[in-house]
Amino acid sequence: MAKNLSNDTCGISLVLNGHQPLGYNRYQSINKGIYERCYLSNLELKNYLNQTGSGPLGISLNISGAVLLDILEHQNDSTAKRLLTGLKEVNEKAITTFGVSNFVLQASLFHSIIPLLPKESKSLQYQWSDILFRYIFGSQASGVWLPEQAYDQDTLEMLAQEHADWTLLPSWNAQSAIDPSELYSVQTPKGELAVAFYDQGLSNSIFFGSCNWNFSSSIKGRNQHDHMSWVLTGDLERFGEHGLDEKDKKDAPWLLNNLVYFQIPNEGYRPWPFQALLTEYKKAHAPSRVNLSSTGSWSCLCKGSKEGVEKELARRGLLKEYQPYMEGLPQNLDYLMRWCVPCGCTNHGSFHYNKWKIPFKSGMTNALAELHSLYSQASEKIVSDPGATAIDFMSIKVRALAGKLSKRDLDGFIQRNLKQTDKGSLLQLFAMLEGIFHIEAAQTSCGTYWESPFRIEPGYNIKHAANSLKLFQQAGEDVKKVQDKLGAALELSYPGNGSLFKEVLDSKAKSEHSSLDKIMELVSFSSNKS
Repeated sequence: MAKNLSNDTCGISLVLNGHQPLGYNRYQSINKGIYERCYLSNLELKNYLNQTGSGPLGISLNISGAVLLDILEHQNDSTAKRLLTGLKEVNEKAITTFGVSNFVLQASLFHSIIPLLPKESKSLQYQWSDILFRYIFGSQASGVWLPEQAYDQDTLEMLAQEHADWTLLPSWNAQSAIDPSELYSVQTPKGELAVAFYDQGLSNSIFFGSCNWNFSSSIKGRNQHDHMSWVLTGDLERFGEHGLDEKDKKDAPWLLNNLVYFQIPNEGYRPWPFQALLTEYKKAHAPSRVNLSSTGSWSCLCKGSKEGVEKELARRGLLKEYQPYMEGLPQNLDYLMRWCVPCGCTNHGSFHYNKWKIPFKSGMTNALAELHSLYSQASEKIVSDPGATAIDFMSIKVRALAGKLSKRDLDGFIQRNLKQTDKGSLLQLFAMLEGIFHIEAAQTSCGTYWESPFRIEPGYNIKHAANSLKLFQQAGEDVKKVQDKLGAALELSYPGNGSLFKEVLDSKAKSEHSSLDKIMELVSFSSNKS
């Protein structure tokens, strides 16, 4: 066991996830308030035990790519500017204090469920997330956060291949008994990956229970000062936006500060960013090897199969109508059902409330695969490697969104990737790349997490998908078949979804979060200048 880490107290790591989906007008209507009431409230609290200025240094934060893109694009707004500055300051202070960042890389840019993505999207969203992180923070992330801690074997292999230091998983995914105070490793064909299993009971008592103002009662009888101690995980929004009532929302940021800098130290523990805790642990111990279930997540506990869902559809007389969409879903839905099919993990765990997910998810996934295929075929004459070019696109997109794209940046991208540099080819390429960005954004997990098809989250996915098709049309590509298939799927899922899809397709409004105009302005300027 790891005793007296760095001749100090044993450690506790809180690893918190901050995510709001990237959606239309969402910053002004929703996200700005969440960032101010929750994210900023926690970042700007002054702590009195550690005079480190501002920010919760003793925790690890995963801020999703959707949030980072949001605040990057709106950085002239005072709230977004303060938040961007605060995140950078916390990262710099963590590196100074602990020698490592306390920010965790999100494994998919848009908080998409990675096992449900096609192979090319898994790699693309991971690389995009890494490019965005390095652009904003100027440093390497510490470990990788899997959205909803959802994985399959391909996902674990991808993390090992990318030399990710570690990831977190729920303890029930281990095939043998584990001790959540210890560190483990998983062997994959692509290499080894360190895995920490978070303490579910203690996490739940803090994030969902009534013990979060009294840490000593939460760990009564469980003190383990000869262990690495606990890794706790949950949503950052719990400390502000997702409070139980208005008083709880107002007081919750103080709870995080109180928990990290007073309650935990009072019990003889030190709050550590997990990367720092891992580094100290490895000085004395090699991680134990563990085998995992083939799939898993922390948000779905339902073990199911496509065959079981098909039988229920047949019983209800719906199989013929839904069968084409069932065929478009992944084969293994064990512990991933929530985002695809009716699932007992939702508030209304019934077919009636959840059958809409079948055509919705299948339609989005098929559109994603077909647009990727169309992009690869259409761009072969323009670029040397369509896949590498799509990844590299994020390096200029983030600069365009931030208003800092230079001719040198654009020229570097062109030199690295393009075989043809005429203005028409550039417009075709960049319009398709913007389209790929939007169809990837349409895969965010929020769209099918809840049971209701008329919540705002599915609408964001629909708008991104519709604008992706519009961008491919702008590139001169025929996407009518893709459009018709997706439209039919959305109409079957819920008529309002089909209507929204058509409304966005017919709209003359420019798609948000698009860098196409800024990039093409620079192309035109360069062409005119030459």
